[in-house]
Amino acid sequence: MAHKMNISQLCAYVDSQLVANQFNGSFEAHELSMQKYLKLVQDSVEKFEFFELSQVSRSQNKKADALRKFAALEFSHFQKQVWVEELPNKSIDGSLFVATIEEVAPNWMDPIVNYLRNDALPEDKKKAHLVRERSPMYVI
Repeated sequence: MAHKMNISQLCAYVDSQLVANQFNGSFEAHELSMQKYLKLVQDSVEKFEFFELSQVSRSQNKKADALRKFAALEFSHFQKQVWVEELPNKSIDGSLFVATIEEVAPNWMDPIVNYLRNDALPEDKKKAHLVRERSPMYVI
């Protein structure tokens, strides 16, 4: 079911008390990268008639929690055809680009994607267990 959002209003929820308090003015952004992020948010907020930023605990924000888990993930189980690139600079510091990668042959991600999209598990119990175990680390 699609929802329409009034572009003049936006409520943002973050899982960081630091970010929420820096935006609300309770805390000061000392690091240069945090100052840049704060400025970017402040500039974006001006485009809305109404904007509210609230902190949400990780337990209530599954997407942010999944991203946190992914950031701490060991990549040793990836097969050779999956490339993981560590960016030398933060995205806020300059040229940001997006590369679309399309995998044609079946790969290790297919069962996870199928589970996340369709709630379908492999018939093999061991493979199904692995998919259930790894799928919380990914978001589509």
